[in-house]
Amino acid sequence: CYKGQNSLGKTRDIYIDVSKLFLDLDRIDLNHFEKKTNHLLINQLPINITSIIYVDNAESKYIADKIKNYYYKAHSLNIESVHYKDLKLTKNLKDPSCYLVCSSCISNGKKISEVSRRLRTQEHSQIIYFNGFVRCIDDKAYSNLMSNIKYGKYNDFSTYSFITIDKILLPNEDSDIISWEFEKDLINKLLHGFDEFQTDEVMTEKTKAFFKKRYNELNNNDEGLVNNVFLNKSNGKRLVLNKNFAFFKFTNWKPDKIQQSKVYFSILSVLHNFRIKKNIKQTIYERHILDPENFNRYNDGIIQASILRASTNKELNYEIDSHSSSIMSNIIINSIEDSKDKDSAPYEFLMAICIGKLTLNKNDLIKIYEKHKKNTDNIIAVLLKTIYSKYINMSLN
Repeated sequence: CYKGQNSLGKTRDIYIDVSKLFLDLDRIDLNHFEKKTNHLLINQLPINITSIIYVDNAESKYIADKIKNYYYKAHSLNIESVHYKDLKLTKNLKDPSCYLVCSSCISNGKKISEVSRRLRTQEHSQIIYFNGFVRCIDDKAYSNLMSNIKYGKYNDFSTYSFITIDKILLPNEDSDIISWEFEKDLINKLLHGFDEFQTDEVMTEKTKAFFKKRYNELNNNDEGLVNNVFLNKSNGKRLVLNKNFAFFKFTNWKPDKIQQSKVYFSILSVLHNFRIKKNIKQTIYERHILDPENFNRYNDGIIQASILRASTNKELNYEIDSHSSSIMSNIIINSIEDSKDKDSAPYEFLMAICIGKLTLNKNDLIKIYEKHKKNTDNIIAVLLKTIYSKYINMSLN
């Protein structure tokens, strides 16, 4: 999570490292991804590949190198593998040629389109686009993306080939669900601001160290967030998944072996596919909020944290419904009270309020603040003081 940059220059919420998904296509015990890749290589790629072209990231090169290795072993062909910017094209090429363009994951097709513009100068060339993953908001967006890339000189949508190992439906990367930027900004203000939230007199050195560590995780995250997707529990341990997770089909796993990023991805995918299935649209006249009972039904801290991070701020806007706001405030209060004995996620709930992701009625915010403003957990006290300064005191003034 929260790694790399997309074509728009924004940090990705989900970064799929394909090098972890297929390691060796020659071994006997292949996983699902490797089996599907092998099937596509054998059945859909021609033998007359001229060049294997990869786009910007290392994972795209990884796929290109795997395919290059396949052609060498299967057909004794040593095909060049080249970055698209280094590709040298022959003008007025008369002989037929075939270019294979590799990408690890595409969403808007911008990089692929750049490659396409260059290759279409080769009049007699065939272009095959080979993608690890295609990420789109829905099937219609996927179909449009595929049609645009396949469209060519014969004025139809089948001039070029478009091969995808797997398609995933997720929200747009520029949507308002990506919370880590807002969290980083808030922590930066807590640590280096001008006491904007009047927390200096409350915050202990231990809490400062907690926030400094978290800020560094978010700010220096070349490897992305894997088991530090969420804020740690009050005892310093990370949130882990308990057994019998409803959205995992496999059963032979141990809770501490399941990465937080996998749980977040699962919840993100489930929520988004539910939006598609129910055709949920947020408009001026129609609002949809997540039923607070979901946080009672799925009461593992890591699942609650995933729901908070994967939902949109409109789906967590309980200010528009007083009954839901009241229920949600009680859930948060219980989470705070259970923080020492149970696997709850009070820091995640309070952080969601602090960054404006989760919204409650002012009276419910006051109820939470008054009940726990002197909490012995200083991190909770600091987050509550922030909530008071941002949302309660401002409205009282």
